[in-house]
Amino acid sequence: MFEVPPKSSSGATPPVSSIVMIQSDNMSMQMTSNKLDGKNYSAWSQFVQLYVTGKGKLGYLTREKIKSAISDPSFSTWVEENAMLMSWLLNSMTPDINASFLRLPTAHDIWDAVAQTYFTGNDASQIHELRRKAHETRQQGKSLASYFSAPQTIWQKLDFLNPYDMESAKDTATLKKRIENEQVYDFLAGLNPGFDQIRVQVLAQDPTPNLRSTYAFVRREELRQAAMLTSPPQKSSALMTIQHSPSALVSSGSWKPEDKESLFYTHCKGTKHTRETCFKLNGYPDWFRKKGEGLSRHKGGKTDSKAYTTPVHTPQPQYS
Repeated sequence: MFEVPPKSSSGATPPVSSIVMIQSDNMSMQMTSNKLDGKNYSAWSQFVQLYVTGKGKLGYLTREKIKSAISDPSFSTWVEENAMLMSWLLNSMTPDINASFLRLPTAHDIWDAVAQTYFTGNDASQIHELRRKAHETRQQGKSLASYFSAPQTIWQKLDFLNPYDMESAKDTATLKKRIENEQVYDFLAGLNPGFDQIRVQVLAQDPTPNLRSTYAFVRREELRQAAMLTSPPQKSSALMTIQHSPSALVSSGSWKPEDKESLFYTHCKGTKHTRETCFKLNGYPDWFRKKGEGLSRHKGGKTDSKAYTTPVHTPQPQYS
């Protein structure tokens, strides 16, 4: 970083002797933490190109920035910036790797030498291995985002190793669409079984949606499923049926005697029954009156005839 020298009121720059310039240590700057180790050239070279392009210095790697003549006023600038680029490149390699390129004179020479050493080019065996991994990648319970990133990395490596090389733009677009369709098929094939219906819906579309649109479509389904799983628990349907129609449960065989404990009828303030089975509201059945009379005779007492005069209108549940 440079301290900008102050200007006088007339706009002129003060003499050099009165300027103090402080430059940060750009030479030790690291472009990426993903250092070149001999096995990751593809990712490393992409990181380096992005960084250097962002700094406006890509010409030093491609040799578009020609070395100036010694007499040229820009010569010293070229020397300094070339040295800075060389330092960036060497600092982005592991020590055992950068030792092989330390004595090269320019950033372009280093960049070229690294490419010749580690770029595998159209390596059929590597392309075959990457395609195999892409076909075999499966979600297997991982989040959709995590699963999607795995084949993405593989496809990008394939594009780097086997770039499109067509003569016309139309042919290039056709080839690119065909490759993307294959990526959509790989992505859908690896999804969890819970996305089977979504898979069918995507494949039924004509033309096949692109990869990003397919991911967005599946992600909406993932969010819908997650919302359903996190919904607040509802009362069981069996208990709700008991509270409203116990006779129906008795007839269906799903009634359990212990379910009576949860019943309460507000009209008579009684427990273990509902409106449909309330004797005070619907009348006392014969079996209940006979039971009451039997108890009275057994005790030598009399029964209250008023309590059992209402006829029965509905069949009552039988508890087992």
